[in-house]
Order: sequence, then C-alpha cells, then structure tokens
Amino acid sequence: MEVIINGVVAELGDSMPAITKKSIDITNPTARFIDFTNRFDLPDTQINRQIFDSPHGIGTNNRSFDKLYTVVIRDVFEFFRGKGFLDSATKDKFSFQVVDSSKDLLNSLDKPLYSILWDDKDTLLTTAQINALDALDIDSCWFWGKACYHNQAIQINTDQTTGDDRCKYSRPSFYVQGLLNRALALQGYTFNSPLPDLAFTSNHEKFYFVSYQKTLNQTYNPSGTLAMTDFSSYDYKYSAVAVTTTTVKCFRKFSIRVRGNVTTNATINLLIHAVDQTGKKTVDLSVPLPTSGVIDFTSSEIYDGPTGMTVSFTLSGTGQVVFDDCLIYLNLDEKEQDLSTNPWLGFKIKAQDILPDLTYLDLLRLICVVSNKFPIVDTRNKTLSFGSFSQLNKMNAVDWSDKFIIGSENINSTFGGLFQENKLKYTNDKTVPIELGESYFNTDNENLEKEGDYIVLNFGASIDAVINSNKVAQISIYSNTTRIQNQTINIRLFFASGSLLQFSPLSWENLAATYYANYFNSLYRIRAIDCEFNLNKLDVLSWRENQLVYVDYFKTTFIVLEISNFMPGVKTKVKLLNYGR
Repeated sequence: MEVIINGVVAELGDSMPAITKKSIDITNPTARFIDFTNRFDLPDTQINRQIFDSPHGIGTNNRSFDKLYTVVIRDVFEFFRGKGFLDSATKDKFSFQVVDSSKDLLNSLDKPLYSILWDDKDTLLTTAQINALDALDIDSCWFWGKACYHNQAIQINTDQTTGDDRCKYSRPSFYVQGLLNRALALQGYTFNSPLPDLAFTSNHEKFYFVSYQKTLNQTYNPSGTLAMTDFSSYDYKYSAVAVTTTTVKCFRKFSIRVRGNVTTNATINLLIHAVDQTGKKTVDLSVPLPTSGVIDFTSSEIYDGPTGMTVSFTLSGTGQVVFDDCLIYLNLDEKEQDLSTNPWLGFKIKAQDILPDLTYLDLLRLICVVSNKFPIVDTRNKTLSFGSFSQLNKMNAVDWSDKFIIGSENINSTFGGLFQENKLKYTNDKTVPIELGESYFNTDNENLEKEGDYIVLNFGASIDAVINSNKVAQISIYSNTTRIQNQTINIRLFFASGSLLQFSPLSWENLAATYYANYFNSLYRIRAIDCEFNLNKLDVLSWRENQLVYVDYFKTTFIVLEISNFMPGVKTKVKLLNYGR
C-alpha cells in the first residue's frame, strides 16, 4: 500500500494506514459519512521531513501542523483520496491522518443560495420568455408554473382559469436540481439527478421586480465631487421609467442596490440623492466605497408618493474609483401592490435577489428527506449521486458468507426507539379549502436522543393542487389559512414533471409505499450485528454504500453500515443491518 502526500510517495516503514468506510447510520439515514484512516505513524526520514517541511527545524515557522496535505492511498488501485493533517511529531516519527475529500464538497455546499452569482438567469417578465421557462431545465434555477403566488392575488375565478396575464405571470418557482447542479459544477463535480424532481416557491416576504439596471465598467477621478453620468445607457429599463444622462426617475416604493467589484485609492463615498417633483421631499444616502473588493449595498425602501422620485449619483472625495462589472439597479417590492391594477409584465426579475434564505446543503437534505435517499460522493470520478433503500435488490447482494468469522457476532436490537416502526409524518388541515392548509415532513434523520420528530422541513404543501400551462390556479404561499404574518413556513414545495407542478405525490401514503417502504421494513424488527470478516482489498475497493451483502450463516441479507480499520491480511470489523423483514 502506498501513501502519496503532495505528489511524493511517503516512506511508511512498518506502518500501515487502516481505512474506515461508512455508508449510512440508522440513526441518521440521510447523512453522508466520510471515509477516513486511523492516525498512523510515519518514520522520521529525509523524504518524510521534506514532505512536512521539517517540523522539527529549530527556528522555522513553516506551520506544518496547520496545513492540509493532498493525499492518495492506493495499492495498484486507488482506495481513496483526501486531505491529510499532521497530528503530532516526536524525535523519530510523525502521526498522520487522512480524511476523504468529499468533506470539502459538503462544506462548500453549506453556503447560502445567493453566494453564487445568478445574474445570467435574470428574466424579463414577458409571455414569450416565461413560456420558454415552463419546463424543467437542469441548467436553470427557474421553474415557471403558471400560477399566482401574489399576496394581493386577483380573487376572480374567471381570471384564474382563463389565464389573465395579471395573475398568470406573478412569480416563479425554483428548481431544486438546477440550483444544486450549478453549485456542484463549480466544485468540479457532475450531478447525477435523482427522482423525484422538486421545485419550491420563492419567499413571499422578499420578492422584487427591477425597474432599471445599469452595469458600470468605468473609471472615475473625482476631485471633491463628481457627478456620475451616462445613465441614459443601460442594461434594462421598464417603459415607464424616465432617464437622462445623470438621473433615473422611478415610481412606486423602491430601494436601490449597488453590487459588484470596486477599487479606490482614497476615501471616496457614493452619494445617492432622490428628490420628488416638488423638490420638497428628498432622500440622501452616503455609501463608503471599498479600497479593493466587493460592494453590496441595499438602501432602505424609498416611498415616492404619486409624483415619482428622480435619483442621481455623485462621487465624493479625491482619488480614483474603478468599477468592474458593478451593478446599480432599482428594486420594487411587490408585497403591497394590487395585482389587478398593476400587472408586472415588462419588469425584470433578478434571480440573485429572489433566492430565499436557504443553503445548497439544505437542498441536498431536502432531496434526501423527501425521497429517503442518501448522497454518494465519488471524489475520484468527481460525481455526486444518490442511493436509496427503495432501489436495493436482494438478488444483487454480494456473497460474503465464506469471509464471515463465526463466533465474532454481537447482535444488537436496542437503538433507542428505532426498533419500532417509525413513520415520516404528513399532515394537512382538511377543514379548509383543499388547495390551502399546512403540511410538513418529519423523519428520524437528524438525531435520536428521544422519540419524537427530529427534522421539520420548512416547506408548506397541499394534497391535490395541479398547476400547468392549461390551468392557472391561485395558490396561497402562506403556511396557514388565517394568513398570520411572519409565520415559520413561507416556502411551498412541489413535485415537478415536465411543465407540471403538483402537490399530490407528497402525501404520506405515496411516500410510505415507495421511498420509505424498505426503510421501515428494516427498522420494524431491527437486527444490527457487529462482527468480523476476512476481507481482501478487492472487497473494500468494489464496495459501495448501496451494496447489499449476503451471509449464509444468518440466512439473510444486510446493509453494510461500516467497515472499520481495514488493513490487508487483518481481520476487519464490520457493522451490518438486516435488510427488510
């Protein structure tokens, strides 16, 4: 076995790294375990000192113990690759450990949705462009089912069924797999999309329409003050917005956002001045510009009244300001607008500003919880796929019967409540109109300190609403029928198929009979076994998280929960879970 650290083959001496591989934990079935080694010793040789930058060197400041080292463990075939760290060093050896680099991927996904730029997915609200988005596209964040999610929705049934543009194109949904696909692609991974496809509505408290946008790629040299010009050249302008070289005139309540790269060589402020037609109402803002980096400023809402506000921009200070792909745009909050008199056709919708306060790891967990899947990260081939109990076939089990060490078994059937049948819960308030109500999913997949509900996805749903291009439905995005503000659940969850958004497959009966059936069968009369096997390198290399094994001694099939401290030629501890009843 070889351990290659930063491209150099380390000298192992008499040491041998012991590898631990995990699939799932019955107390946390949607978790992705990380492969890792034990802490193993490397001899203090010239080559190993070179790899670790001579951590014993007197007076050196190489910070050897603060570094992460790129590591590949192989023996003809690659076992796994990851990041290693130096744990300790004595006069004759180094203590070293390696962790699967899939951990890096999962850490990178624990970022807000808006941490990735989505400006290329901005959409102009026109019939043609929305119709083009009314289908699943793995490269898109949008799914535009023709439904009205507007708080001030039109209440006339004929408008909702005939496709009146005022409610038909109110706001979009987001495509879970499209969002996750881009996040994974940025890390160099290929995303193997699972079923089911999911979409969710945008957060109703933070939906904006853009009435004007300009990209700045300019250099300014103010001396005292300098008015910014060229606002008559722009990326986008709503038809009713008036512009001159130095000003933008906006109607309705609005806020101003400045976002992008700015470099200055002195203390310089961006001054924003808004004044109404009478000259009596003014709003002044001063925004410090960074010396080097990214600016992301959003003003408080400016209410203009009936006459509109004229906005101008001035640089204050002496020095140089360089804008590099910096956006200035005006956001309009639709929350208080009356859709019946103010249709939003012709406005721009910015993906960056509408993304709700979720992380990409939340989306990964959402897929896992709803469909009882677990993520499989292949760091060698740079792919992320999903395994599921519902997809496992006993006929495809690998026979480990002759590798089992009889007498090593320790059968465990006490898993703190999981030995009884647990169910993913689905509820809906059936005392209200069928398209409304509150529903949520709970499942034992986070921690099991006590019996109860352990994870609540903050996504509302209904039981039989169907939305497609031929039916325009009014769907409330509130989490309850009394429309109490600031409720916990403010995002609605859908199954998505083609140009169809639907709630109906989210019923408990459907999920229990499909994605969770074998899971519950495994937990109904739980039998977990700690035992030992004589495994060889090929057994470990070919094993995957969703691989079943058969042991004739027990006359049954098992899921492998954990392979502990594997070393060639040494007995290996394995934890098994009886699969099915």
